[in-house]
Amino acid sequence: MNAGVFAFPINKTSTVSRSSGIASAALGALAAGLLVILVGALARIPLAKVPENTLKFVVGIMLTTFGTFWLGEGFGVAWPLADVFLLILAAIYNFIVGDMVILIGVALAVTILALINNVGALAPLRGFSGPFLVIAVLASLVATLSREGFPSTVSG
Repeated sequence: MNAGVFAFPINKTSTVSRSSGIASAALGALAAGLLVILVGALARIPLAKVPENTLKFVVGIMLTTFGTFWLGEGFGVAWPLADVFLLILAAIYNFIVGDMVILIGVALAVTILALINNVGALAPLRGFSGPFLVIAVLASLVATLSREGFPSTVSG
């Protein structure tokens, strides 16, 4: 009895399935490419109405989200909620990039309020603390909304 035959069986279908796998992968890539071209052609007119900066922002968030997720996958990270965690990553990056202006504005207002309440030279401004906080938070919100609602017309 030859032990080598049992230890290393030769499967002739493995060669066939490997070449078939390459062909099906090529067909899948071709179908995906044609689908992207078709969707792009159909969505061209509606997408032309979206401001360029908004498209760049969304694409940047998507690339960063998928890149982070796949990097984690490569390092063997077990993401909570599996693929649904992509939405959580996108929300985190959207906050960091988009809403950070609000966070910085509020943090700056709180810092100024702390100075007003703790520095003796600024004591006369203590009565203005409440209105100052309201104005600072509203200014941060207006700055963020106007940035998104009225994108810059300067192109570079």
